[in-house]
Amino acid sequence: MNEALNDRQRWFLARVGAGHFCRADDISADWNPVVGSVPGHEGLYVAVGFSGHGFKLAPTIGEALAQTVLGLDVRVPIDDYSLARFAAGHALHGAYGIGSIS
Repeated sequence: MNEALNDRQRWFLARVGAGHFCRADDISADWNPVVGSVPGHEGLYVAVGFSGHGFKLAPTIGEALAQTVLGLDVRVPIDDYSLARFAAGHALHGAYGIGSIS
C-alpha cells in the first residue's frame, strides 16, 4: 500500500511541479495564543502561538496589542492571553476542548 501511495504522490508532484515542504506550528501549552508583554523583559510584546489562526485574527490582535503598547484603552481585551497566565496557573480552556481558541 505504501508503495502505491508513493507512486501516486510522485505522479502528482511531476504534474503540478510541486516539491516538498514543511512548516512549524506554534502552539502554547493550552493551545491558545500568547499576546501581550513578556514578564521580565520590559518593552517586549508578543503575539504568538496561534497555530495557523493568526492570519484571520491579526487585524484585531494587532489593534489590541498596539493599544496596549501605547497605553491606550483597549477595545478588545487581551489580558486573558498573557504569558503570565501559565505561571499563575490560569491556563485557558476553550468551549470546545483542547485545540480550540478560547
